[in-house]
Amino acid sequence: MREMNEIKILLSCSGANIETKRAEKINDLLNKDIDWDLLLDIASHERMSPLLYRNLVLISPKGVPEAVITRLRNEYLLNSSRNLKLTRELLSIIENFEARGIPIVPFKGPLLAEQVYGDIALRSFTDLDLMIPESEYTRAEELLESLGYSNELRLTPAQNAAFLKSGNHHHFGNKETGTSIELHWRISSSLFSLQPDLSGAWNRAVVTIILGKKVPSFSPEDTLLMLCEHGTRHQWSQLSWIYDVAGIVKTKKIDLPCLIEQSKRRGNARPLLLGLLLASDLLDMDLSPEIYWTAKGDNAVRANTEQVKQNLFTKASLRGSSEFHASDHIDEIEFYFHLLSKRQLLRTLLRSCAPKTKDFKIISLPDTLFPLYYLVRPVRLIKTYKKRIRK
Repeated sequence: MREMNEIKILLSCSGANIETKRAEKINDLLNKDIDWDLLLDIASHERMSPLLYRNLVLISPKGVPEAVITRLRNEYLLNSSRNLKLTRELLSIIENFEARGIPIVPFKGPLLAEQVYGDIALRSFTDLDLMIPESEYTRAEELLESLGYSNELRLTPAQNAAFLKSGNHHHFGNKETGTSIELHWRISSSLFSLQPDLSGAWNRAVVTIILGKKVPSFSPEDTLLMLCEHGTRHQWSQLSWIYDVAGIVKTKKIDLPCLIEQSKRRGNARPLLLGLLLASDLLDMDLSPEIYWTAKGDNAVRANTEQVKQNLFTKASLRGSSEFHASDHIDEIEFYFHLLSKRQLLRTLLRSCAPKTKDFKIISLPDTLFPLYYLVRPVRLIKTYKKRIRK
């Protein structure tokens, strides 16, 4: 796939601090034939518009059409306003949780913007992610409801107990403020075998200062593992996720060899290696030769890296055409399954039989008949994916 100048500009602007050599590269690219509408469209889809705006204004404001700068500035100001509103809401929520003695650690969103970008206006996010211990879910839900948030998914006690065991978060929305929250008790569904072990993450938590307030946050090492698992689970479909990885490695002192070795012992190193290799290949993040070739030498990691890179340029070239479409869920599953060992694959397939919220929505059974959901789920999956299964 031809490397488009628009993608090259976006990749070159993927940094909170652009060094002289990269700035010169950006200036050279701006002298070429650029489809500005396409560039802005790609930047918006990849959640990179704030960084693109900031860097173009700093590096070459006269090399960009005024209409483009105006559009980017408007998007930047809108993003800044939304982020500030969400950050203030986050601080209020944390204060309420701490007053009730409920452990809570926010992640991604404002935390990552401050840790990696050094400015909450430079990262695009639309909701708040909160982590609590599973044992505190009931109290956390009651507190959020008292603050005006509601969980539209109403489950019976048996359904909720099953979901707490297999799921990872519930959505809460506040109609008055328009704020959306994902309340997590684990990083991802139990279906995904490569999620990091965060059993000791609460003890490793650190403090991040946001708007002058101390906010609990996961350690840089745990944050990096979470980012890589999340990106892998979603096929790294946003460039901003790759920059998050590059940014935290660059700004934080992380012992990568030690972290990789620990992940290997736990059998979940591939998402980490994949995230590091993508950041190196696409964003020129410095990796030691040993780490680079460890990642490159893993056939599954190398193949998935090439797929992500190809998808990035393919999506960009097809944007605006009738052929463009987002990857569907089963493609993400195939991408993830490719990284699993045989034992992990078997364990994942067994876990996939556990009923999920979609099964509860399709048919509402009383708790006395809850075991029947184990029949509903395989029937629903076969019906949903029968064409792909036949293929």
